[in-house]
Amino acid sequence: MKLKLLKKKIKFSHSKWSMIDPEHHWHTSLLLALILVLLSFSFGAYLFMKERKALNSLTLEGDKVVVDTISYTRIKKVLDMFYEREKTSQEIINSPSAFSDPSI
Repeated sequence: MKLKLLKKKIKFSHSKWSMIDPEHHWHTSLLLALILVLLSFSFGAYLFMKERKALNSLTLEGDKVVVDTISYTRIKKVLDMFYEREKTSQEIINSPSAFSDPSI
């Protein structure tokens, strides 16, 4: 089939598969895979540097690591709250349960 378009003849193939260039698609796939690998590597390096900076913010006092962002009193308050819950749970577990007969 031939068409005249702007005084030029354009010939169309009847098979749509004859227009596919597998070599082009293969190179495109390889390029996209390479870009994905490079982006993954750069993101991993970014996360590594971010964590490394966070570890540098820690201070050492003797053999102990002290974190500047968490206060000791706040941790103590939370631990006391869990200790009180543990005591309450132990009291409930150790107390004798009242016998209730569902048939009555």
